[in-house]
Formats: sequence, structure tokens, C-alpha cells
Amino acid sequence: MNAATDRQWAVRDAVLRWLLAKVTEGYRSPILDPDVIRETVGWAPSPLTRDEVADASNYLYREGYVTGVPVMGIGIPRPMLTVAGRRVAAAGGSLRQADLCGPRGAIIRSMSMSMSMSASASLRDLCRQQQRSIGVHQAARASTRDGGVDRCQ
Repeated sequence: MNAATDRQWAVRDAVLRWLLAKVTEGYRSPILDPDVIRETVGWAPSPLTRDEVADASNYLYREGYVTGVPVMGIGIPRPMLTVAGRRVAAAGGSLRQADLCGPRGAIIRSMSMSMSMSASASLRDLCRQQQRSIGVHQAARASTRDGGVDRCQ
């Protein structure tokens, strides 16, 4: 990986750790501020930029680690940790290795580097199948709210 990619992942991790710290302090949806994030998580590299923090919050939103209202150019100005986001942040690892299936699937940590490529591909297919199954289940549940029969019971 190159330095820019490493920094991008580090910023994402910092935003997630900052959110967990703020939630622990009682702030449900704190205001996204690079300077406050830097101070809270002890960011040592060159200062965080607003664009980096906005990109990180958008990534966390897309992956389901935070919820909120996306604003163009700002990211998620008042992000809130989801259950998946809290779980990953509390684990203390990097988002880069946090999970293979995404926060809506099973979180798979500490994978052995000796795993063969075919096993990795099989695991990835299993994750996709699980996500499709969850999507079908959620769609069936949504249709019951519109007067349909709940087929998920």
C-alpha cells in the first residue's frame, strides 16, 4: 500500500475512535470537526483536513458504521455510531481488517494470512449470499408493512 492509502485508512480509524469516545462521553451525534478529532484521538501525523474527515465519514456511512444525513462536500456533519460501528470501534483494530462481509454480515476478524485464495473466494461468495438473503428477508418484512403477509416467521 502507498502512504496516501495508509493515511486514508488511518483517518477512517481516527473518526471511528473519536465517535466512540464521544458516545462514551454522552454525545449521541457530535459535530464532525477535524481539530476536535485530532485532539481526542491523539492524531500525530500532519493535521487532518476537512476533506479527509468528510471522505472518512462518507465511507463509514456507506459501509454502515455510522448513520446520519449526508451533505455534499461536508460528509456526515453529525454522524451517529451504528451497532456495527460501535462493535468495530470497541474492538480497537483497524477498519482495513475489521471484516470481510461488511457490518451487516458476520464480522470476521484475525484471519490467518495462510488462507488459500480459493478459501478466501469461497468465503467472499458466502458473504455475498448472506447479504442477498438478508436483503430478501428485509424486502419481505417491508412488504408486510404494506398489508402483505409476513413470510419470514
